[in-house]
Amino acid sequence: MRTNSSLQVKSHLSTREKEILELLSFGYSSPEIASSLYISPHTVNDHRKSILHKMCVKNVAQMIRKGFELELLNASSH
Repeated sequence: MRTNSSLQVKSHLSTREKEILELLSFGYSSPEIASSLYISPHTVNDHRKSILHKMCVKNVAQMIRKGFELELLNASSH
């Protein structure tokens, strides 16, 4: 069952943040993500911080787990 807070997280993440979350879930580093999206590593890190804040988690492992829980990430593509 989805809660209002989970729906808020899904709707508040930007398209770019969702992209970065997906790439993180595949194990890409910030420099690798930056290179593949043609943005700076600093920008990637800013997005990572924003995702952590919006998802109310403390680290990338929790971020990815919550991404699966909220169905932002698809287990079949991993």
